[in-house]
Amino acid sequence: MKPCKKFIKQSAKEFRVDQGDIYSNISFFKCIDISSGNLNLNKLDFSNVLVLSQTCDLCRESEKENSILSVLVVPLFPLEEFKLGKHLEGLGVETDSVSTKVIERYRKKEHVRYRIIDLDEEEKIKYHLEDSFVIDFRYFFTADISQFSRKKYKISLNNLFREDISQSFSNYLSRIGLPEIKK
Repeated sequence: MKPCKKFIKQSAKEFRVDQGDIYSNISFFKCIDISSGNLNLNKLDFSNVLVLSQTCDLCRESEKENSILSVLVVPLFPLEEFKLGKHLEGLGVETDSVSTKVIERYRKKEHVRYRIIDLDEEEKIKYHLEDSFVIDFRYFFTADISQFSRKKYKISLNNLFREDISQSFSNYLSRIGLPEIKK
């Protein structure tokens, strides 16, 4: 089973954001500062993000009392940039390169923080994607639902993969950090 599939979201009326969708060019507004009559936006633009919000919540967009304000997403970092330690340069964070051995551990789900979405060459060409992706659950954020449109929609994860990612994210968030006990 391939991890991704293209959904045909036909008319603008039928278009909706779903869990497991991948969108391009989504911004995170890090800081909004209004001083001396000037508006300064500090924003980060992400090439690709994966929607983590539950579809059942996203379907309620038209219900005023149950509508959501924003969509929970996680950036998708190109695998090759991640291997080289360059995936967080846009955030001003320096990281080390990652060995093939460590990447294989992430593929086997041996580290709760990272997930890899492997795409074969056919999928990359078909969906106009340059690389497979790494998810680093540390960098999740919310984005206003108005940023998500048919034009920015790329592909969707198959149901099994989207559920797996959702469970992995909840495992990451619910981990228990214990202090080191010194003897």
